[in-house]
Amino acid sequence: MVNTQYLMWLLAHTARKLGTWGLLALLAICAGGVYYTSKSAEIKEEIHSFSTDLNQHAEPDTHVAIIEKPAEQTQQTLQDFYRIFPRADSIPDTLAQLNQLAAQQRIVLNSGDYKLTKITPRNVPQQAALTQYEMVLPVTGHYTQVRQFMSAMLSAVPSVAIADIQMHRDSTLTPVVDAKLVLVLYVKADPS
Repeated sequence: MVNTQYLMWLLAHTARKLGTWGLLALLAICAGGVYYTSKSAEIKEEIHSFSTDLNQHAEPDTHVAIIEKPAEQTQQTLQDFYRIFPRADSIPDTLAQLNQLAAQQRIVLNSGDYKLTKITPRNVPQQAALTQYEMVLPVTGHYTQVRQFMSAMLSAVPSVAIADIQMHRDSTLTPVVDAKLVLVLYVKADPS
């Protein structure tokens, strides 16, 4: 049989020793323990349900058919892609088109540096090889004019890519920028 009188005396003596803050701390520790045990049970249950869901989804679905593209279709797609690019003998026409687009924005394409490089990809037939015509063009004009020129150029000539842009302005008050555009025109390589 439990001596309740002694137990009451022991609790009262401990409460006097701990004081108000000690009792509050003890109460907080007990409440934290109860909260931890209740939450850990919920978390274990959620982990179990997630793992069963994962196991159900990890099983291979036998109803899914694997569709493979035939090699002929892939080859045709590749040929269609290379057909988009202009021929190398159309470079002067493309340069004239770029000059016309620049004139529409009231900017002048100053003389620049030009370099022709042949691209030789692996596992591609020789007739599908590309040549890249790199142009470094200094441009002077208002920022909006340069930006509209680049936008019009990318829309009108899809085989041109902008490789680099450098813009410089002498002062934040001047509306004119000095830009250096590095453009790359991709064309079909000559069959030589």
